[in-house]
Amino acid sequence: MTEPAELSPAPKKWQLILAYFLMYVVWGSSYLAIRYSVETIPPFLSGGLRFMTAGFVLLPLRLLQTRDLPTARGWRLQARPGPISTALSPRCNSGSLAPAAMTLLSATP
Repeated sequence: MTEPAELSPAPKKWQLILAYFLMYVVWGSSYLAIRYSVETIPPFLSGGLRFMTAGFVLLPLRLLQTRDLPTARGWRLQARPGPISTALSPRCNSGSLAPAAMTLLSATP
């Protein structure tokens, strides 16, 4: 029989407030960045650059946390959801957000 996992302590109130603040700032700024990026570069290049930037930010954070790179199996498992979600819902995912921003009145100057 395995030992039950230890529960981590509850986050402090300031940590929760900081997490929510960062979530709103990062999430909100991505829409602002999309608005300005579609004026100068093609929309799918804009989306690709956004996701690549996210990868460059998140991989070092993972390395700080776990001190190891994902395994080949981990890369394969994580490579599946992107193309599948794009194929199954082309009008409802993040890949179509930048082209939509080009036609929305609220997103154009």
